[in-house]
Amino acid sequence: MAASEKNILRKRIAAVNGLPPISVDYEELTILYRHFNLIGIDEKSEWVYNKYVGRHAGRARVEKSQQTFQLVENLLNCKPVTNSYGLFAPSYLHALEEQAEIRPLADGYRSLLVGALTPDTITEYAATVRRVYHGAFCSVVDIEGHDTRKISPDIARYVGGDALHLPFADGSFDSLHTNILLDQFGDVHTGRDQRNEFFSEAWRVLRPGGRLIMMEKNDYNGVVLGELQKAGFPRVTAEQAQEFISRRLMERYLGILPTNNKEDRDYKRNTDPSPEENLIVARKDLPPSKRANLT
Repeated sequence: MAASEKNILRKRIAAVNGLPPISVDYEELTILYRHFNLIGIDEKSEWVYNKYVGRHAGRARVEKSQQTFQLVENLLNCKPVTNSYGLFAPSYLHALEEQAEIRPLADGYRSLLVGALTPDTITEYAATVRRVYHGAFCSVVDIEGHDTRKISPDIARYVGGDALHLPFADGSFDSLHTNILLDQFGDVHTGRDQRNEFFSEAWRVLRPGGRLIMMEKNDYNGVVLGELQKAGFPRVTAEQAQEFISRRLMERYLGILPTNNKEDRDYKRNTDPSPEENLIVARKDLPPSKRANLT
């Protein structure tokens, strides 16, 4: 790992937790990583955790803990344990590139991410969408937020709101994205009613020809495809997700970490199939007259 990358990540860890960069200690971060993974928890690891994350409370603690863990994974170059949008960027890119072949909007592309636990996830989402649609206007909606609501509007517009009552007009977006969202509604069985509400809302705010692009646990495959079709999406596909093998390679590819290595720009070299997640894409059809013009 280049010294410049190491310094960038240490400064980001410090900024997330309101610490001076000089106080971010590499050995402490190794202890913190083990603490996050419930390994070797003792008085020292508790002290380290409290130094970095434990001073916060409520939603701030949840966000800062998740973001710190992900940054530590990146700095130590460990296999990712926590999920974030960017880890699955190869699959999201596949869906966006397929959409661009049919609907190559030069400008005016509007995209929405539903739910975000960290600002880094929002940054990864916006960078992924703009790999395909360079001038895309990106938004994120979440029912609560601490650091996430402070995201720069140059990256994405943050809107406070509920996934079951999206605060947007009909036909507002060309794509709507989720990243392990469905668990928030309950399990496969108990969450059915809320999933159906969300799918109806997604259909409403998508433009004709738009895509609902979801990264979800493969437990949902057997029920979600039918639920999406009932919500008005006539074409729904599911496939095994592809994920980056490390956060560092993901951030280099998306341009979050600077790199001059050409191999870093070929994401297919740095991915593996995900054993637990699937990419689910639901398409809101264009009106027949517009479909005819594309053929």
